[in-house]
Amino acid sequence: MRSPSLRASASSPAAAVSAAAAAVTSVVAFSILATTVTASAATGPGMPRMAFHSGDLFKPISTIASKDCGHGNVTMYDGYLFVIYARDSGVRGGGLSFWDISNPRNPILILSGGLN
Repeated sequence: MRSPSLRASASSPAAAVSAAAAAVTSVVAFSILATTVTASAATGPGMPRMAFHSGDLFKPISTIASKDCGHGNVTMYDGYLFVIYARDSGVRGGGLSFWDISNPRNPILILSGGLN
């Protein structure tokens, strides 16, 4: 299945080229951020095993916020929480960040980068 951002527009081939360039820029930015995190620490701290009391269940223990964007995807990468930010409605912009969540009650931003 092709990415919606790479679909060619019959009315504007230039728009299709611009969308493809933006997709390549996103991949390059991720590669640079991932390489920087990997180079600075071979393996991140990961997430500890935690015990929760019944009163703690179904309550947030911390929040990871982004300016003017929502979280498009969140996953662990080499011991760090990797967050992709994106604006709603397909509007251009967003970013990437890596977080140390060895203390999930106090996540620490390790590296971030914005995409315009």
